[in-house]
Amino acid sequence: MAKAEQLSTTHAAELHMDGIPQYAGNIVSMMEQGLQMAETRRLRGKQLGKSVSVHEGAKADLVFLDLFDEDGDQVIVPVSIAGARGDMVTLAFRDQVSEQTGTVLRLLKNEHQSSRRGPADEDTLGEFRRRSVRQLDKIMGSFVLAAADHLFDLSGRPQARDMQDSLYECMGILKRSKGAIVEAFTDQIGAYFDQPLRPEKQETMSVDDVEFGDLDLVDIQDFEDSLAIDRMVKEGQNRYGLPMEALTVRFAEIAGTEPLDTRLPVHVRQLCSAFRESIRERGISTKVAPELYNFFAAQVIRKLDSFYTSLNVFLRERNIRPDIDEDLKKHGSLLERMQQQKQKIATPAKPRPDKPKTPEKRELPTEEEARDLLAEARQAGLAEGGQGTAQGGAAAPAAGGPAAGGPAAGGPAAG
Repeated sequence: MAKAEQLSTTHAAELHMDGIPQYAGNIVSMMEQGLQMAETRRLRGKQLGKSVSVHEGAKADLVFLDLFDEDGDQVIVPVSIAGARGDMVTLAFRDQVSEQTGTVLRLLKNEHQSSRRGPADEDTLGEFRRRSVRQLDKIMGSFVLAAADHLFDLSGRPQARDMQDSLYECMGILKRSKGAIVEAFTDQIGAYFDQPLRPEKQETMSVDDVEFGDLDLVDIQDFEDSLAIDRMVKEGQNRYGLPMEALTVRFAEIAGTEPLDTRLPVHVRQLCSAFRESIRERGISTKVAPELYNFFAAQVIRKLDSFYTSLNVFLRERNIRPDIDEDLKKHGSLLERMQQQKQKIATPAKPRPDKPKTPEKRELPTEEEARDLLAEARQAGLAEGGQGTAQGGAAAPAAGGPAAGGPAAGGPAAG
């Protein structure tokens, strides 16, 4: 990097990583490709001494606390950690030619410290909507112009000769229809704000909903558009999962809806769907459409860090779920936890099988009681045996006895 140029006025700022404020300090000097932050300190966790430990190459959003653009929004610029020495951290701009970088350099060079022009506190939802649409209007305006230039450059490549006419035609459509495309895009985002609840049926077709045998019933261009949108949504979810969920929970708070039932109007899926609607029916060739989607992914979807950070910062400053970012970082997705709890409540508990009845427990006799019982049993057995013998003798007298009519009985002798 070039030699640092000391600023006459320092500017308080924070470094947000994964949407969470992690470090604070003062921007004291400016370089052509970055900035220097002094008196850097951790906002969360412990810090040993005055030295700050940061990972070189780590990505962050630099949020100025006292710099605001012409719309009154806090200035935020994507940066990466270029180095650290003691409490001095060197920051590199992640995109040297972005609008955010240009705004920061312009304001710092002019030593401009603008005042915030915030709305009344009770208009949080309305201001959130205005900020979102205003930023997206700028993003889409820059994208359409850049896309036209990109198609012009692409038309000059040897491998694009067979689609040169289609590229020129699409380039002309973008230039002529720039205002209409941007307006259609922001109007669709506004429609999402008007309907913050999730629709029962997904508004855009997903490739997961199409059976192989039904492909001949689906418009091929719609199917290819859905493929492109699915790819962008998955990439966006991987990049901005935490800040988007934090924004969803905060938006539900100000919209008065349940988080699980809420559709974030500025979710990556909604941005992609709005883009598709903005270019639909404009005569763009099916040959060029994939290139246009790829460029939208590169120039818009992959550069939404500061967009989501700025909206979360705005709502956090309004005390809308100020700790939700840290909660998501520590405990994982809140929406998934809520969904699991909802399913648990909705699923009836299975009845438990009846336990087999166990015989009543009997107390065992003591050793002395056992001896007495045994003696009684023996005595009873002997008595029963003797009585049985006597009864048997009476019932069955011996042969030849008096009862048989023998001589001792005085009976007649046998003849």
